[in-house]
Amino acid sequence: MTAYQHGDVSLQQTIVGLAQTFVGSNNVNCLEPSGNFGSRLQGGSDCASARYIYTRLSPFARRVSHSADEPLLTYLEDDGAKIEPDVYMPVVPMVLVNGAD
Repeated sequence: MTAYQHGDVSLQQTIVGLAQTFVGSNNVNCLEPSGNFGSRLQGGSDCASARYIYTRLSPFARRVSHSADEPLLTYLEDDGAKIEPDVYMPVVPMVLVNGAD
């Protein structure tokens, strides 16, 4: 179950973007890709359908968020259930690592 209330396509595009490893996508990827996540030539738009690609959290993602900070996180709620942290507190701002569009 998930509390994600937006379109599937935007979630799929975000996951693909976080897992791309080709030059020009991310300096450091937060997700490890397994499958076709697109090419540099097409800017990642030629990735496989979401049902054919898989990811897992990269070791970098656990190192960029210190485990001692976890008790400090405040969580958003949906129908009385905790769903996600309100704000993540990485050791270094990810916008400095990977940039933004």
